[in-house]
Amino acid sequence: MRYYSREQLARLRDPRNSKAIDAAIQAAAVFNGTGRLINTQLIPRAIRTLDGLADSTASLNRMIEATNGSINAEIAPEAVRSLQSANSTMGQLSIALQDTRERANAGLDDIHQLLSDPAWPASLNSIQSATENVSRVTAELEKASKEMPEIAQSVSQIASTSSRYRRWILLSQIFSAVARAFF
Repeated sequence: MRYYSREQLARLRDPRNSKAIDAAIQAAAVFNGTGRLINTQLIPRAIRTLDGLADSTASLNRMIEATNGSINAEIAPEAVRSLQSANSTMGQLSIALQDTRERANAGLDDIHQLLSDPAWPASLNSIQSATENVSRVTAELEKASKEMPEIAQSVSQIASTSSRYRRWILLSQIFSAVARAFF
C-alpha cells in the first residue's frame, strides 16, 4: 500500500501530469465563465428581444386594422364618389355634345354664341378635375391591391407559426409590402 501511494504521489507531482491537471482546471474555469456569460448576458438579451417581437406583432396588427379601416372608410368611398362625379360629368358632357351636334348646322353667329357660353369652360375644368382624381385614385388602388395578397399571406403565416424568429421575418416582409404599397 505504501508503495502504491508513493507511486501515485510521484505521478501527481510529475510535471507532465501537473500540466494536464492545470489544463483541466482551466477548461473547467472557461466552461464556468461561459455558462455565467450565457446566463447573465445572452439569455436575458434574447428574452428582451422575444418580448419586443410580441409587442411588434401587436403593433402591426393594430396598423393593419387601421389601414383596413382607412381603405374601407376613406379611400373606397372617395373613389366611388369620384367615379360617380365623373359619370355625372360625362353625362353632362354627352348632353352638351349632343346639343352642339344638333346646332352645328347653324350659322357662324350661333356657333360663336355657343362657344362664348360661360358654362362650357366650367364643364371642361370639371371634366379635367374629375379625370385627374379618377386617375390618381385608380393608381393608388391598383398599387395597394397588388400588395394586399402578400400582406394577407404574411399575416396568415404569423397566425399559424409558433417560431418567434419566423414571426420576425414575416413582420419584416409585411413592413416591406406596406412600404411598397403606400410610400
